[in-house]
Amino acid sequence: MGGPVDKGLGMVDMFTRGHALVIGVGGSNFSVTIDDATIISSILRDRDRCAFPGDQVHLLLAEQATRANITGALQDLADTTRNDDSVVIYFSGHGMSVGHGSEDLHYLIPHDFSPDDPVSTSIDDEFFTALIREIPARRRIILLDCCFAGGMFQIQFKQVPKHMNLLYRLT
Repeated sequence: MGGPVDKGLGMVDMFTRGHALVIGVGGSNFSVTIDDATIISSILRDRDRCAFPGDQVHLLLAEQATRANITGALQDLADTTRNDDSVVIYFSGHGMSVGHGSEDLHYLIPHDFSPDDPVSTSIDDEFFTALIREIPARRRIILLDCCFAGGMFQIQFKQVPKHMNLLYRLT
């Protein structure tokens, strides 16, 4: 239900249950993140590939990829998606880790990050995880194209055996 339906001539209905937030932070010497996010957004909207409706793919590039806009867009996904939806979140930008060993804190760095106020201008792992948990969609794909991405999640996958848990295999 709601998935792409082949009509026999390469034409596909839209995947109406597909929602996405695609972020390319950009910045000086980091324009590749904008290119990557733009390509991902195009693939998701492409009727012959993913067929997500264009108005359900939210693209934040460069100056738009602020902490407030990113967290607001994640909250919008929590408010507008349902259990039977599929959600893709793609972040291309910087990530950082602060601390040592098992007590490290991990952060996504939005476009408006300030080294003078790193706590309130970044997105920490616990806050990011809480925002993701609020999204009711059963099918969620989170792609973090940044340094220290493996430390961003504080989610336990109790229902999935360790040998099938992607985060377990990657870390």
